[in-house]
Amino acid sequence: MVLRAMYSGVSGLRAEGEALGVVGDNIANVNTTGFKAQRALFEDVLGHSILAGTSSSMPGSGVRVGDIQQMFTQGTLQNTGVSTDVALNGDGFFVVKGTVDGLTSNFYTRAGTFKIDQDGALTNPAGLKVQGYLANGDGTFDASISDIMAPTAALPARATQGLEITANLDSAAIALPTAGSAGPPVVVANPWDAQNPANTANFSTTMTIYDSLGNGHTADVYFRKSDTVANSWDYHVLTDGADVTGGTAGQNSEIGSGTLAFTTNGALNTFTETVPVVANFIGATAGQAIDLNFGTAIADGGTGLDGTTQFAGKSNVSSQSQDGYASGDFSGVAIDGTGVVQGLYTNGQKIAM
Repeated sequence: MVLRAMYSGVSGLRAEGEALGVVGDNIANVNTTGFKAQRALFEDVLGHSILAGTSSSMPGSGVRVGDIQQMFTQGTLQNTGVSTDVALNGDGFFVVKGTVDGLTSNFYTRAGTFKIDQDGALTNPAGLKVQGYLANGDGTFDASISDIMAPTAALPARATQGLEITANLDSAAIALPTAGSAGPPVVVANPWDAQNPANTANFSTTMTIYDSLGNGHTADVYFRKSDTVANSWDYHVLTDGADVTGGTAGQNSEIGSGTLAFTTNGALNTFTETVPVVANFIGATAGQAIDLNFGTAIADGGTGLDGTTQFAGKSNVSSQSQDGYASGDFSGVAIDGTGVVQGLYTNGQKIAM
């Protein structure tokens, strides 16, 4: 019995030693990226077989470590400040491809410490290439995975193809007369003048548009309240005459115009392009057509409230944008919260890779 007691005690020391080894391994890997902790599971060592229907008062023979279990619970996410360091929130693995111990295949890891290697590939510290779905120019992604490669070439310029303006035009604005009145009181004619837009319009906004070479040009959009049609505004798009073919330096060139009509509730009812916006910038591709978006008019099936409106209140622009940009050099990568890998460029653009 003394020997049995000694064996049981020794088995406990041996099992606890193994358990301390598991704890030590967890502590040693406290700064290992993607490490999953383990725990020791103990089990009793029976002294002899217990047959069904019988009982025994004999003691057991000690304890042993039955299994070492890996804990696949979500760890704490930490911000490293490195744009290519990523972590998975929830289930799943990163897919990496390469050769490990002579086997070339896809492998899976929770460790997201990645970098761009000398060939432009996104890799882990072991040199395995991270796999992803290649982004297409139309915003879709390939159905199969491949190596994530950084496009180190310069990003070509993109000519502006669309302008979007969300604004409110003051319903109480005073309409500027287009013709004089002979009888009292005398009304002085004040027609639209592209060379004197500040005094022949009620409101304006300015933005930069780009030609096919990536040159930026100033575009001014002037709004003038109609004095003949209620709840109607004319708009005129101007640019510097020195920038366009046939223009005159020091004078404005009008490259587009139209009309915005609103309901009595201030919603955009109709949008009419009298002269579609087309620019012929010197040295660039001629006939650059630019679509204007003031919101979805009621006549086009919208509510008329998602863009430009006419409510009481000072005229103001809440947002405006255009889709062109100058050329830019590749400067690095970033990964957003949805897992899309983006190329960063010196012109401020982020292009999905």
